[in-house]
Amino acid sequence: MRFMYVHGVGFHEKPATLKEWVPAWSGTIQAAAQRIGVNLPMYDPLGEDHLPSPPDDPGLLYYEDVIAAHPEPSGGEYLKVVGQLLASYVSTRLGEFLGTRGLIPDELKWKARQVAAWVINDELRADLRQRVIEEIEAKQPEVIIAHSYGGLILYDTLLFERPDLIDKTWLVTMGTQIGNALLRREFGGRQESVACKHWFNLYNPRDPVFVASMAHIRGANYTQLVTRHGEGHSGTGYLGFGETAERVWRPISLGSRWLRENTRSRKIFQRAAPVPERRALLIGIDRYADPRIPTLGGCVNDTYLLSAALQEQGFEAHEIRLLHNERATRDGVLERLDWLLEDIDSGAERVLAFSGHGDQVPVYDLNGEPDHLDEVLVTHDYDFEAGSGIRDDTLYEWYANLPYEARLMMILDCCHSGGSDRDSGPLIRAVSSPGDIAHRQLCWVEDEQMWEQRGLPPLNPDFLDSKRKSRKKAEELALYYGSSGSSRRIGRASMLRDLSDKRYDQIRRSLDRAAAKGKSREGGGGRHLGPYLPLIYMACQEHEKACEYVHGAVSYGAFTYSLVQALRDAGDGGEQPTYAALAKLATRKLQRIGYAQNPSILGAPAQLRRRILSS
Repeated sequence: MRFMYVHGVGFHEKPATLKEWVPAWSGTIQAAAQRIGVNLPMYDPLGEDHLPSPPDDPGLLYYEDVIAAHPEPSGGEYLKVVGQLLASYVSTRLGEFLGTRGLIPDELKWKARQVAAWVINDELRADLRQRVIEEIEAKQPEVIIAHSYGGLILYDTLLFERPDLIDKTWLVTMGTQIGNALLRREFGGRQESVACKHWFNLYNPRDPVFVASMAHIRGANYTQLVTRHGEGHSGTGYLGFGETAERVWRPISLGSRWLRENTRSRKIFQRAAPVPERRALLIGIDRYADPRIPTLGGCVNDTYLLSAALQEQGFEAHEIRLLHNERATRDGVLERLDWLLEDIDSGAERVLAFSGHGDQVPVYDLNGEPDHLDEVLVTHDYDFEAGSGIRDDTLYEWYANLPYEARLMMILDCCHSGGSDRDSGPLIRAVSSPGDIAHRQLCWVEDEQMWEQRGLPPLNPDFLDSKRKSRKKAEELALYYGSSGSSRRIGRASMLRDLSDKRYDQIRRSLDRAAAKGKSREGGGGRHLGPYLPLIYMACQEHEKACEYVHGAVSYGAFTYSLVQALRDAGDGGEQPTYAALAKLATRKLQRIGYAQNPSILGAPAQLRRRILSS
């Protein structure tokens, strides 16, 4: 079999390593295959003793000379991307970062510069795409092994230029940055599988080089394999991992026989265990492990109220799962999200409801300064530290790649503007951060002798183009980034589209053109609309409080109670309301029972016009 290896960056500075690296990879693959009794013949037309110079190696896709021909970029945007990549390394290894007093390995800094140059320099990307096309067309590999940056430039080529380039080839990527949120936006915030025999992606959570899981990619011809080897970013660590042999080299050795059996097994499983068209996950948390977080009284009751309302709308009892209090930890919620959104097809209906506390916490840059704010859904085990609770940079992994025709509704009965538990008024569903965390968001105004909120830079100053009317622009900006422009809000997938409108639309148009040529997109094409965005009901406006309501002796969220009662009242009148109309009816209900909070709704116009839970 003809193998092609696509290396990571850095070999033009260390050319001697190529003479060790190419045979090391092929030898590791052969040894791993032999351990499980697999014969994997690897075509070597020049013989084992031949060590050609890199560009002439028939098994190597070499591109370091292309990078070397482009000077390193400069300027604020380039430095910003370098900083963001390094910050992503720090945020995923916070303990290690603090333990080394903020030292980041020099090699990692260099690699951040190379990846940032790819992001900034369109001419470099174009030249790399051309090299990839020329080499693959000339060498016609049957198997491509792409490591790190090599996987990134190959995926970029397939999406933007030649979707059909490797349609008869096996693809293995490993330790690649394709799934990093900062780079996913370069693909329009939504990633698809590619046209090939089968794509195996090897992911190591311990790999430090800006690697991220790509479990969000959908496709019958795509498999991600988690390889927890102890060799970090090493290609041989991925290739020689025990499960890699069984789940990658064996299928490749079996060829078309494995492809047929894999397709047959998948179809049988789908028929034997079909995924329901409807599912709902309803989370209610009244009690919290941290004594600093006030107890609530109506969150668990909300889940029963919503379950009853959904069953009145046609849901079956077995299609609804509830998650309460001590069981609603961060890990518990993430595990149930797998159940809620697994194998979701076009037209499927899903509901995610959260009743509990919300929070808004600062996120820091490399200098330890607040960079922006994250909205947080407060889980039972929340402790105000990084990595606790549910933020959108975790949540979007489940929803951003859903089929556009799927329907996911989020009902968030919480708030993120800070709160208190006072005997003189209703319970507030938001927490106040501890003083040391709150202080990082404040500055002292000497003239006024008062504390005020520190101003934070906008996350995406070019989110909306200047042609929009200023009022409309401010309203839409607040829905996605908060009124200050510096918040990551739940359910918006804003990190996946932190680009100007012009750049974002340009990327999506380019992807549409390529998909139309190659019919590579799942389902045979279709417009690229960016990341999937759910329809979201929010209990109140950004700076308002979400309160609890006591109905006789029973507590509920004021918003949840009003939403369900408005739905029931409208149903009694005959025709179901639209999603947008229901939000207005719930607002009026809240006002009638004496609450000042104003619910809001966010979704595509077509979603808002659809009638509640209608087909």
